[in-house]
Amino acid sequence: MIIATQADLEEGVTTLIGLESRFEPVVERLGTIPLRIEPAGLSSLLSIITEQSISLKAAASIRKRLDAAFDADDAGAVLGVPVEHLRALGLTRSKGRAFHAAARAARDGLLESLVTLGDDEAKETLTALHGVGEWTAQTYLLSCLGRSDAWPAGDVALQVATAALFSIDPRPDVRRMVALAEPWRPWRAVAARILWAWYRT
Repeated sequence: MIIATQADLEEGVTTLIGLESRFEPVVERLGTIPLRIEPAGLSSLLSIITEQSISLKAAASIRKRLDAAFDADDAGAVLGVPVEHLRALGLTRSKGRAFHAAARAARDGLLESLVTLGDDEAKETLTALHGVGEWTAQTYLLSCLGRSDAWPAGDVALQVATAALFSIDPRPDVRRMVALAEPWRPWRAVAARILWAWYRT
């Protein structure tokens, strides 16, 4: 299923509360849950790659330098920037290579083809790219393709919010996050949005 509008999200929230009642008081307190949808395509994927394993503040600073250097929507422009130059702009070597892999995928129409694939196929297509792991793929499926069941279980903010909401100590790891969210299918992306909103409070 696809979450494309606020109405889609509200439907998912209602259904999810029926599956997990502990979300209800959180939703009542938070009010409207943010949709968190970004345009699908190369620029958004590069932003997610940039955010891997660093703070959002650091990622924003790096993105500002990258945006000044080239058009992130233009695969040819990205490929035209050597990895060493990308490193000088703040990326690691691995992320620089991931940028080039993503740009080649965009140039070859691979990113556009994701909309025709199921969740698992789309995830596997993304994780086959250099430097794109489970977290990056799941985040792209959730925030750019609107997949209702995407679940970036390795996201630290989700883990922290889950620990707080469900009184879990120590903070749940990826395996426990996956197991915990299994009953929430096919609305795990809705749970992620609620937990992110809870984290920000």
